[in-house]
Amino acid sequence: MKHKIILIMLSGILFYGCGRHFTTPVFSIKAKDHKMVAVIPFQMIYTGRVHEKLSRAEIEKITENEAIAFQQALYNRLLTQSGTKKRDIKIEFQTPERTNKILLDSGITPIYAYKETAERLAQVLGVSSIVKSRVEKQKYLTDLESFGIQLAGDLLNQINITGNINLPVGADPNRISRTHDIRIYNELLNGTDASLLWQYHINTQTDWNYPANQLIIDIARRTSRKFPYRDRNYFKNNLNR
Repeated sequence: MKHKIILIMLSGILFYGCGRHFTTPVFSIKAKDHKMVAVIPFQMIYTGRVHEKLSRAEIEKITENEAIAFQQALYNRLLTQSGTKKRDIKIEFQTPERTNKILLDSGITPIYAYKETAERLAQVLGVSSIVKSRVEKQKYLTDLESFGIQLAGDLLNQINITGNINLPVGADPNRISRTHDIRIYNELLNGTDASLLWQYHINTQTDWNYPANQLIIDIARRTSRKFPYRDRNYFKNNLNR
């Protein structure tokens, strides 16, 4: 009974691992004239088995949905961290809708924007710096409705992991997901010279039934807490303009 209770309790937990954080010593110098940041859609990398029934077009659709969901979640969390208080983020963020529309109009497919240089992206988007992020994980995510994203039922059935898997006690067989590692690499790049301003890497692990939408939000929340542009001194002039 004791083991059963423990397994049920673990079915809703995201296990955080280590995180590595870096900010360039010359951040205040390079960022003193920055006005706006753009978060581009995430680069999605899958290290697990790809379902043999998924077509290239279906995989690209899933990838696009996830890339934009991660982008939207990080943008939302950065906004909640923004303000004029001592530890708030003190810079503007371009909306994902505007970012993705400008990219498309400029001939850049949003989910492949990560392949472009930071200089070109900053010029095209009219921003001072670019957030590029990469996610490496072993499975596709499905329940993204909270981000306004829905996949067709037949496609969901194909990407849900099933088969000869021994479920832990308390796991929902309709929402099964293996315990698996996730690696997130976040970088803030200067728009004028593509130099690295800030970097935050996260290695974490999810349990069997942790909802995909909550996983994305948790990762965004953790990333936003480390995001720079918080020093009042070198933004004082910008705030008074």
